[in-house]
Amino acid sequence: MGGGKTYFLFASYFASSENTEADRLSRLVNLDIEWELHDSFFMVIEKVFGRPDIDLFANASNAKCATFYSWRPEPGAAGVDAFTMDCLEEDTPSSGTSPVDCRQSIGEAFVRRGVPKEALDIMLASLAPSTIKQYEGAIKKWELFSSKNQIDFFAPDGSSLISFLTESYREGASYGTLNTYRAAVSLISHSKVGEDPMVSRFFKGVFRLWPSKPKYSHTWDVAIVLDFLRTLFPLEELSLQDLSYKALMLIALSTAQRAQTLANIKISNICKTAKGIEIKIPELIKTSGPGRFQPLLVLPRFEQDQELCVASVILRYIEVTRPLRGEIDNLFIALKKPHKPIGSQSISRWIKTVLAKSGIDTAVFSAHSTRHAASSAGLKSGVNIDTIRRTAGWSENSQTFARFYNRPIGQDRYDFASKIIRQG
Repeated sequence: MGGGKTYFLFASYFASSENTEADRLSRLVNLDIEWELHDSFFMVIEKVFGRPDIDLFANASNAKCATFYSWRPEPGAAGVDAFTMDCLEEDTPSSGTSPVDCRQSIGEAFVRRGVPKEALDIMLASLAPSTIKQYEGAIKKWELFSSKNQIDFFAPDGSSLISFLTESYREGASYGTLNTYRAAVSLISHSKVGEDPMVSRFFKGVFRLWPSKPKYSHTWDVAIVLDFLRTLFPLEELSLQDLSYKALMLIALSTAQRAQTLANIKISNICKTAKGIEIKIPELIKTSGPGRFQPLLVLPRFEQDQELCVASVILRYIEVTRPLRGEIDNLFIALKKPHKPIGSQSISRWIKTVLAKSGIDTAVFSAHSTRHAASSAGLKSGVNIDTIRRTAGWSENSQTFARFYNRPIGQDRYDFASKIIRQG
């Protein structure tokens, strides 16, 4: 075969964002050729016989249970060709082992609550990918609990939810984790079980028994990091690594934005002005929402302090990386070939590296602590709290800064006495 020639077959992965047409077509479902039992009749069957564990003849678009078998291989299916399985076994091959598809479970819950199937994609788009990922573990855990205790997966009452949360609490789940569990179960339930007065009282009890505390009781002094960044000068003599680290850290400190936002900076959205640089962030991020303005990062020039002039550093970084990036529009690219755009995890890793090089204890402080340090330093310097909220991406009524980010700057305990003595 092949006339003595050797052929090689390679599979390549393309992200959905790079192959939008194929991605869109792969998600289309032809409802005209999909048949299913009407939901109203299925609910009658459930009332008479109870909720089934598995749908043996279904696909992703018409399955009546979170676990289903399809005729041909299909994403989300627990198996194929139900005629090949032994129905006399008490446990099906998927029982207790098949992963629950979070997105599919949410979609099924929406359909059960009357959402037309042709609107499912739009409804599911209301949930950010990060939210789906956050709820995935909670829904899997709830599926195991509800199956073990014969609770309706989609219609629990307040007592069932409290039992589930209590078991999770005794396993060591924190207040925040329990809150995620409550939100996930509420999302897929028919009733607003998460708003049950007894559920709310349960959470008050959890808080009193195990009060949630801010991650940091104090934060680091930005002057320490700025002193280190001053040493990375002149810009023309810096390596790509040092120039990348300096540009990123100065933007992070100047804007107090999340790593996700910094990873979304595009060169095409950077505008030079008479006073410095303005950066638009049109992509949807964690703080995006109806009626909210997208972030606008404003970075002034510091003519009197070129060592820390963030605008100059950004322009130099763009100039140095231009031959390396090709058609890549993302501002920050990898340090090594092929110099692809970096994501929020790499952004966080770079920031943490700068903190370590500056002498900050990275065993205590994460990359996200930059938001704490920058916002706290801004308030200490007399910046209006509304300006801090707008710059860091908090809403006008947000209490996040006051509750979690405004922290005293950690100082050497001998510092105060030393300064007093020196005045003598």
